[in-house]
Amino acid sequence: MISEKEQATQDSNKTTLDNLNFVNTAFNSLRIDENIENKTRSVRGYNYSKVKPSPLENPRYVSLSKPALELLDLDYDQVKNDKDGPEYLSGNKPIPGSQPIAHNYCGHQFGVFAG
Repeated sequence: MISEKEQATQDSNKTTLDNLNFVNTAFNSLRIDENIENKTRSVRGYNYSKVKPSPLENPRYVSLSKPALELLDLDYDQVKNDKDGPEYLSGNKPIPGSQPIAHNYCGHQFGVFAG
């Protein structure tokens, strides 16, 4: 068991949403379609497409997962109280260093071939 002082030190060393360290492995190693148009289209020869997320009006938290935040070394209370948190997690405001991408899909969906 750790002391309250040690716990406070660990919590203060946690990452915040605005300083997550993105490696962007997929973005840096696979072919990316540069067209950011948000429409259905055929994208041949690429694994991902850059996207500009459609903004949400007045995003807010409905739920937060403490175990998921801990996997990212994020402190639950910091994220919960971050005024920009809903903007970051909704995609309205990209987290610094991140690159919004969409995986290209091909297959059967709802009984119809898509792709």
